[in-house]
Amino acid sequence: MTTIIGLMSLFSVLMIFLGFAIGRQRHTSALDVGGNCSESKTAIQNALLHSNLSAIVVIDKGDKILEFNPCAEMLFKRQRQHVLGLTMAELIMPERYRQKQCAGMKHYLETGMGSVLKKRIEVRALNAQGDEFPIEMEITPIDSANGTIFVAVINDITEREHSRKKIVDALAQAEEANKAKSLFLTSVSHEIRTPLHAVLSLIECLQHTALSDLQLEYVSAAQQAGDRLLNMVNDILELGQIESGKREVHFSWCRPKALLEQHLEVYRQSLAEKGLELYLIEAGNGPKLISTDVSMLQQILSNLLSNACKYTESGGVTVHSWCQEETLYGKPERWWCCDVIDTGISLTEEQMKSLFQEFTRLHQDGSSSGSGVGLMISRLLAEQLGGSLSVHSNKEAGTTFRLSLPIAHVRPKRQFKQLQQLIVFLYSDNPRWLNCMMQQLVNLGVTQQEIVTADTFCLLPDDAIVIVDTQKGAVPLPFNPLVLSEEQQHLRIISAGDDYSAALAACPRHFAFINQPYRRQDIIAALRAAQRQRSLTFNSVRMNPPQIMLSPPQTRQAFHILLVDDSEVNRLTIKTFLGLEGMRVTEASNGQEAINAVRDTTFDLILMDMRMPVMDGIEAAQLIRSQQLAKGTPIIALTAHVQETEKQRCLEAGMQDFLTKPIGKSMLIKRLLNWLPKHRTASDREVFTGSVDDTSTKLFDEKLLMRLKQDIPPAKFKHLLEVFLSEMEKSVSQINSLLNQQNFTQIEILVHAIKSSANMFGAIQMSNLALNIETACQEQQLARVAEYCALMDDMRQQTEIEFKRFGFVR
Repeated sequence: MTTIIGLMSLFSVLMIFLGFAIGRQRHTSALDVGGNCSESKTAIQNALLHSNLSAIVVIDKGDKILEFNPCAEMLFKRQRQHVLGLTMAELIMPERYRQKQCAGMKHYLETGMGSVLKKRIEVRALNAQGDEFPIEMEITPIDSANGTIFVAVINDITEREHSRKKIVDALAQAEEANKAKSLFLTSVSHEIRTPLHAVLSLIECLQHTALSDLQLEYVSAAQQAGDRLLNMVNDILELGQIESGKREVHFSWCRPKALLEQHLEVYRQSLAEKGLELYLIEAGNGPKLISTDVSMLQQILSNLLSNACKYTESGGVTVHSWCQEETLYGKPERWWCCDVIDTGISLTEEQMKSLFQEFTRLHQDGSSSGSGVGLMISRLLAEQLGGSLSVHSNKEAGTTFRLSLPIAHVRPKRQFKQLQQLIVFLYSDNPRWLNCMMQQLVNLGVTQQEIVTADTFCLLPDDAIVIVDTQKGAVPLPFNPLVLSEEQQHLRIISAGDDYSAALAACPRHFAFINQPYRRQDIIAALRAAQRQRSLTFNSVRMNPPQIMLSPPQTRQAFHILLVDDSEVNRLTIKTFLGLEGMRVTEASNGQEAINAVRDTTFDLILMDMRMPVMDGIEAAQLIRSQQLAKGTPIIALTAHVQETEKQRCLEAGMQDFLTKPIGKSMLIKRLLNWLPKHRTASDREVFTGSVDDTSTKLFDEKLLMRLKQDIPPAKFKHLLEVFLSEMEKSVSQINSLLNQQNFTQIEILVHAIKSSANMFGAIQMSNLALNIETACQEQQLARVAEYCALMDDMRQQTEIEFKRFGFVR
């Protein structure tokens, strides 16, 4: 409102004095017309001047006041007749502005230029009592018959200043409150993590004791609930660190393609268990390197893929990676973009608006778990990296999250001239599979593509390269892989799906297998293999990881560990973990006790808590290194802090590594073995060298299987055992078919997987038999391969009978 009044005041004043100047120039014409006209103009000008809501002060080039309207009288508390002819600068301006006012007027009269003329400026003014107050003033020069005059339109902005100060103070208070909230969340989350670490660690210790099936179910449920709580605490802690500015950004060069593929590999199995498809589409112009914070990028990708997996019940997930180029303010910009597209529940406009707010879930009906801050953290991290994270959703296409990060430079696109000349045929009825494969081929320059059906498959030309969809639920193959017709003997077949052990593995014209999510380099390798008509070897093909990844607990040689922690619960937990691995543990409750211990005893490794009474871990490590008390002994920090500054303090104090609480058994042992001297396990298995009918070895190791059963939840154990027996039956059947085809390469692949899985479940003789077959394949002893393979099915049946006899399966 003040601004509008000021503009109206300025316009009316200019009209008054412009009319005044013109009137004086044309006074002769006005007299000819009559004196009444001149008197009317003067009356109108006086009325406008006196009724104006802004203070108006008119001065001449000598800064003498020519006019002082009633509003100016009220504002400065001075009467018009007392100020006319006085200097404006000395009358209404504080002393610190007077010299600048005179210098500015002089500069304008000499050059015709003024830095503050015709501009609104905010300054301080004086009234008759000598009180200062804020004003907004605009001075406009006007040429008149008597020379240049200056019209100053002035408004009191005291109320505006008060309102502005209230807003600034409110924003400052809100910011301080937000920082206090973040600090509180960080502090509380940190305090929660310490006892939670003890609870989770003791639950893990409990899982390694003799428990009934019901007790194992209770312990497993408690473990899962604790893990969810820990994830929520970590999210809140992360949010507090970001908002308080404690999350530091460390830029380094990385390969976004490799990071993306690593995360897809992690979630591929989870999607497969839900019956979902996974596709990766990589544009040919994608960057090889970007400068970013690797840990932040990993966290963003993990959040996006985790949500896509969680909220998708049918269809699948597609990840699209490419480079976007645009021009901003005349400067070319390049961005690495990554779309995570799912076919899950679509979002409304209201949901998308609130999606990146803290403690917001996609579904509030309790069907989803989590703290509700994952996406907000992801967006904040993306913005810290100089990029953005956005979302788009519709009912037909599901939801798309787009991550965009700046690229420092883009290397020239790599050309694959030999592949560009190929004609590739695609056999599938799955539109998502076809879209992914066609886009990947186009990105490689393979533009000649055709989709074939069961009816047109027989019309394929000789030496045609055909990629067939072998996913679960895919359209049946239009040919028998084991018995090809004369026309099909010249085909070059590539399979693309989620199961390598399909019937095509035994097909003599099958040259390569491409696993989900159909990576760019896998497609290139498969096309080249088909082009050269040379089957890819086992090492060249990216296989499914074994579904059974758990290894039985093993007894390590008697390493001596110094455990330093002021928490008795933490010491008990970690000592239990290390004891299960056969390691000796000496305890210390503070840094001083640790120093005394290393003076008297030689240790293989030291686990050092950072925060302890008497002497903390940092000081203790510094003294151990400076006094060379444990020369060559690695020190690993135990800390509940996750900031980079804390980690850097550990390294600078002479520690070699750090572990963040809470610490699980597997992570603890894995990290320790990275630093401990080279070791052998007491349960290292000797290579079986006897004959295949040697019965001196037990059919299976019951203790090994019981130990594995205690390590994992009962439901998971039963599921894995059923999968193992089913896969073993399937693999033995395939081995017999491959033996008829004399495909020893594929036999070696299958028995390698059987050997590993059988050993994990304690099926000792089955594992040894698979090892002998694998060795015979490698040494090209074909007669021995046939001899051993003939025993596989009988061995499998005997093993399954033993499992049933001991009650492991029904």
